Amino acid sequence: RIKEYSLTIVLWRLVSVGFSILAVLCGMKSYIMLILLDVAGRVLSLVYVMFCCKDIMFFKKRNIQLAVTEGKKAIQSGYKLLFAPLAGTVIIGITRWCIENHWNITTFAEVTLTISIANVFLQCINAVAVTLFPALRRTDKNELFKLYPVINSVVVMGLFGCMIFYYPMTKLLIWWLPQYEASMGYAAFLLPICVYECKSSILVSTYLKTLREEKILFRI
Repeated sequence: RIKEYSLTIVLWRLVSVGFSILAVLCGMKSYIMLILLDVAGRVLSLVYVMFCCKDIMFFKKRNIQLAVTEGKKAIQSGYKLLFAPLAGTVIIGITRWCIENHWNITTFAEVTLTISIANVFLQCINAVAVTLFPALRRTDKNELFKLYPVINSVVVMGLFGCMIFYYPMTKLLIWWLPQYEASMGYAAFLLPICVYECKSSILVSTYLKTLREEKILFRI
């Protein structure tokens, strides 16, 4: 249910961001208020999901034994898929924490801006990977091996093609945010990392999930 999943994310973001902007415009600058508004967005998206899945949520006949068996299977593969992307988040988190503790706030702001831009870019790429996964799941296993070099060529050409826009984008950002000119230098180091991370998200991770190789993904 890719459409419902997408609408859930959009609903959560729109409500959270929309209410947060209104709160700031009204003079509310408490971080607690911003957290509560984010929670409100999540709750509304949860209600929407429950409505979309009412056939599952409010199903009368329940088989507890079947639920436990399926739950065990889901947890056995799920925890690997949980910790795999979490490891990448921890690496970025530790980097930010070290900068915050050992350097000044200016350096932290410059580096964080670049990392935030990279994260937004990666989230967009991950959204593409989400739509590719169900399509690959429906494909015959023999066809998957034939499709890999084709998708790989398209992804690599597309990602390296995006690197052409590095210089125009940096010029635009420096013009828009001149005080963050130094942070654009960090982007030169992050961009190749983003390219390889994007290929990993779109192709490698998606293929490993499709082939049910969660263990390999977890180890990587």
